[in-house]
Amino acid sequence: MALIVEDGTGKADAETYISLAGFKTYCARRNRRYEDYIEPHMEAALIDATAYLDGRYLYKGARKLATQALEFPRTGLVDRSGHTISGVPLRVAHACCELALKKLENGASLFEDLDRGGQVVSETVGPISTT
Repeated sequence: MALIVEDGTGKADAETYISLAGFKTYCARRNRRYEDYIEPHMEAALIDATAYLDGRYLYKGARKLATQALEFPRTGLVDRSGHTISGVPLRVAHACCELALKKLENGASLFEDLDRGGQVVSETVGPISTT
């Protein structure tokens, strides 16, 4: 499958912040192994990593277009030095790579179910309620 990578234009069908080639380059420059995984698994991990980033974090600024699929690109976004950021920030693309590696290495979902401990959240008996 071919990944649909956000290129900074606000694609309505984008599914990841970095290409498979970009992921492999990121890994190679950091001496991280990607060769142990097949490309469909790497692509799926990049899609999951992007979904995790967009679902887990709130970003400053606003999405560039109402129709774009992902949270980047954004308007009104500046870096620590006050320079305007356009497209997908490099740190976001790198975070996507790290999360994809984590998923590949651990084989588990990035979205972990929270253990609620089986505790009763709310109970009503007659006129008495407890939470």
